[in-house]
Amino acid sequence: MTIDPGIFCVVVSAVVSIVGSLIIVAVGYGAMSQKVENMKESRCKYEEDHAAKHEKDDEQTREKFKELYESRNTTALAVERLGVLMEQVFKSLGEINVKIDKILSRGFE
Repeated sequence: MTIDPGIFCVVVSAVVSIVGSLIIVAVGYGAMSQKVENMKESRCKYEEDHAAKHEKDDEQTREKFKELYESRNTTALAVERLGVLMEQVFKSLGEINVKIDKILSRGFE
């Protein structure tokens, strides 16, 4: 059995092309695998940074609300003290008015 040299060259060329294509596919697959791995690492880093940022924002929000509540409580206490002071002033004014009325009523008798 003899093999025609033209067919042999075509078969060898086809085999070389197939092997070359497989090598190119393997290299492409390796590059894509590496790119996917890099993307996974990048996403993990992003998620960690994002979580840390949100934790920092949440802490700042808690601090702001803490300051707000402390301010509200301080204001409420000041208003309460002012109310008590006003009651004492009005009570004192009432007592003074009674005394002035007594003095004035004695002076006109």
